[in-house]
Amino acid sequence: MKKERRSLYELIFGKKNKNVSMTSLNMMNGSSYFGTFGDNLYKSKIFREALNTLAQNGAKLKIKHDFLKNKNSRVTSDLNYLLQYMPNQYMNAYDFLYKVLASYYEHNNSFIYIDTDGKGKIIAFYPLDYSMTELLEQNNRIYVRFSFMSGDRFVVPYDKIIHLRRYFNHNDLYGDDNSPLFDTMERVKIVNDGINNAIKTSANIRGIYESTGILKDSDLEKIRENFKNAFLNPKNSGGIITTDSKGKFIPTDNKPVVIDNDTMTSIKEEVYDYFNVNANLVKSKYTEDEFNAYYESVLEPFIIQASLEFTNKCFSKQEIACGNRIIFEANRLAYASYKTKVSIIQTLMPLGLLTQNQALEILNLPSFDEGDKRIISLNYVDAKKQNVYQGVEGDDKDEQEENE
Repeated sequence: MKKERRSLYELIFGKKNKNVSMTSLNMMNGSSYFGTFGDNLYKSKIFREALNTLAQNGAKLKIKHDFLKNKNSRVTSDLNYLLQYMPNQYMNAYDFLYKVLASYYEHNNSFIYIDTDGKGKIIAFYPLDYSMTELLEQNNRIYVRFSFMSGDRFVVPYDKIIHLRRYFNHNDLYGDDNSPLFDTMERVKIVNDGINNAIKTSANIRGIYESTGILKDSDLEKIRENFKNAFLNPKNSGGIITTDSKGKFIPTDNKPVVIDNDTMTSIKEEVYDYFNVNANLVKSKYTEDEFNAYYESVLEPFIIQASLEFTNKCFSKQEIACGNRIIFEANRLAYASYKTKVSIIQTLMPLGLLTQNQALEILNLPSFDEGDKRIISLNYVDAKKQNVYQGVEGDDKDEQEENE
């Protein structure tokens, strides 16, 4: 019996509403369509370097479901396994975030499908690698139709899709594309093509044989082949070329083609500036201050946007009011210098703000069983009880109580 083959589309979405008929959403500004056709930016090495830097650093973020049960305790949920380990059966949390961020920066629109069971419980998150999207409307509700390179299409309510966008300005719902970068990337292509063609030309043209007579094209071709076979081949070990009065050989001076370094640096900086990264970050040579600048200007805005979007799409208003939220966490101290880490520990630990294990974690050292205790310096005391602590009694004590 022949086994039926299923596509990845069907494994994720099933056989749902591939050809749902709806009305295209009338936008106030911009088109209801957004596609990735003709977008070849990712083929550029410079573009991919910048995108990979942003995606791999952003993928280090930890996603967590926080539920505020009461003022004194927090509990975790089943969502934490999905968010922190396996968002879906095909990728781990790092791969998931990398793919989300890659689409976020390549297309400025990243879509994540929230899969639920029959009871509405979230069971998976799928980042969608789409080729085209269209906003639809039916019964005053907005939907998104996704088209994939396989030809499959899928329609889902917009409020069941996590939508992260950059350059959200001219369109009502989509982030604007990366068209301001097209001219720069075209210059990159021209430079690369120019280098390749120049290298091929300089490698192929070794000299000019100049004939003194007027000959037919076929005769010139015959002379060229004869001269090449006789002298420009490995068998001519002597390295000597002879000619007669009918022609002469003029060797060419083949030099390696080198593009001005300032030109290449300028083009790279245009791409890196567009993404708010620098060459040191791309090459992993960044300083503590450079990483902090990247965190505050690039990573932190994404954290705020993603936290709000995940929270609003994963929970109802009532659930949010009860304290449910999705947060993105980044360990900034992992990139701090050893001197900075020690300074932070020396400042916070005497105040009881760090446990011993937390201090060890900052220094990338292993924890120990009894290290969850908080210690505090006896040099600090409640301001209202400072006289008692200092052993001051009598009038001073009474005066203090009256002032209180």
